[in-house]
Amino acid sequence: MKRILLYTVLFLLLCCISSCLDDKNDFNYRQINELNGSIENMNGWYTVSVEEDLYLKPTFKFTIDSIHPDVSYEWYLDGELLDVKTPDYTFNAAKTGKYEVTYSVVDNKTGVKFSKSAEITVRSPYLVGWLILSEKDGKSALSFIKMRTVKRDDIDAEGNPVERDSIIFYDVEKYFRPDLGTEPKGLMEHIGVEYDFGFSDAVYDEIVVMQGKDNWVELNGNTMEHEVYTKEEFGNDLPENFEPVEAAMTFSSKLIRDKNGFIYLHRKVLANDYHAGSYISVPLANSTKFKGLYQAHKLYNRNYYVIPACTEDNSLVGIWDAGRYNEYSLDGTPSAITENSSRNDGNIVELTENTDEKHFKQMSKNVIAMIPATCGRDNRFDVTDSYIVPKWLALMEEKGTYSMRYFGLEGDTSGGIVTVTDFKEVPVDARVFAAGYVDMAVFQHKKYVVFASGKEIWYCPYGGSTSNAVLLKKFDQNIVSISSHDVEEYTRDGDIYHNGHLGVALENGDFFIYEVVEEDKVLDNITVNQLYPSPETEDKDNNNFGKIVDTLYKFGNA
Repeated sequence: MKRILLYTVLFLLLCCISSCLDDKNDFNYRQINELNGSIENMNGWYTVSVEEDLYLKPTFKFTIDSIHPDVSYEWYLDGELLDVKTPDYTFNAAKTGKYEVTYSVVDNKTGVKFSKSAEITVRSPYLVGWLILSEKDGKSALSFIKMRTVKRDDIDAEGNPVERDSIIFYDVEKYFRPDLGTEPKGLMEHIGVEYDFGFSDAVYDEIVVMQGKDNWVELNGNTMEHEVYTKEEFGNDLPENFEPVEAAMTFSSKLIRDKNGFIYLHRKVLANDYHAGSYISVPLANSTKFKGLYQAHKLYNRNYYVIPACTEDNSLVGIWDAGRYNEYSLDGTPSAITENSSRNDGNIVELTENTDEKHFKQMSKNVIAMIPATCGRDNRFDVTDSYIVPKWLALMEEKGTYSMRYFGLEGDTSGGIVTVTDFKEVPVDARVFAAGYVDMAVFQHKKYVVFASGKEIWYCPYGGSTSNAVLLKKFDQNIVSISSHDVEEYTRDGDIYHNGHLGVALENGDFFIYEVVEEDKVLDNITVNQLYPSPETEDKDNNNFGKIVDTLYKFGNA
């Protein structure tokens, strides 16, 4: 009996084994190649200029056949399959716009496809870069230095080799706009609008070329084509003896001071149209005369309320600029500035201080120059304070002695009051202006200013309790203009520090771009490295721009 039972069990076991063998022959249990991680060396988005090459060569690794995989490659542009079978692809577009490039690697053994896409924004070649205004044959002429981002080898904080994005200045268009007018005086950029919480890229910038007499011209910042002469925005009611001297422009208004000291207001109707509306031919504040009008922060935020100006009695005041818009409709459609919010535009307000001493009423010191400075936090290492208050840096002078005045202006719309905040003033080292003041460039993110004096450029941090000065460089020619491109201090990851860029124009027509290197932010170890002319451009003989009048780093949009 036991033997019969044993035979029965053995028979059933043989049946199971046979069944399993049959199953293995009936079904395919081959392992499928999968990605070991993800597709690398390809970002999710890129920005390039028209006709600029973007070289893409993604990398991957399979879980099986990782050394010599049997694969083929596909590339798609906006969903259309391209005739490209290689593992790399060079993108180049002749028109501005947004494009989608998709890379696919196909496992030939299984037919399984793995893909990754990138959104590529193609911008105008004139959108971002350095503008140079020269006088050529008695006329105004614009030149443009293009920039692009390339990959370069670097070392991270742990000493490991990594690739970094690096800006290079690679091409020059000299005198590409020679037909602007005569008597060039300067450049200014009117850039787009900003959300309360973030940026909009729907509105491009506009460039104003300031020239002698009444012939200012405004150019489309995307195409650099002529849009309007400033005087035309008065319609048929141009003020008598009008000759513009200074301007300040925000998203909701445009202000011009003429040689007679009068300020005229252009109250904009649309936030994303620089020319909707017109200038009022009656001067502000019952024809009050002003000796200075200073640029405001051009990007709107809920606390940007005033444009600074200086009256004839040397008092610094604010010109109300409280327009608001529908911040959720900046997709290129008209964005109306609400009538209720703009009703006080152009009103003059005194600056209320939180101290007993009045620093802005009938000042004994004169404003030599004033530029928008840091917004928000005073501590450059404190990233927790997100409350934004617009601030300015003014160079003040009294009997040949100079000082840096740093302050914020906070508006209260309900009471129409503007309060001075974070007021600090420190003397400037006497050595800085021994050769005479020429120009200044403020680095808002880094909180330092570079002064040009004679043939020298000086580094001075601002916003602190004391003043320090470091001689950055001395040239063999007098300086005529400096301008700055202040890269955001840190990347989104917070681990890579970006140096600011400084443009320097010399009397003989040479133009240079440097990065200002703060090594451990120790003031006795501040240096400059030359970025332009560079190996990419030095053989093109494009470094001289004749009689340079002004320079400007062009941001392009918000």
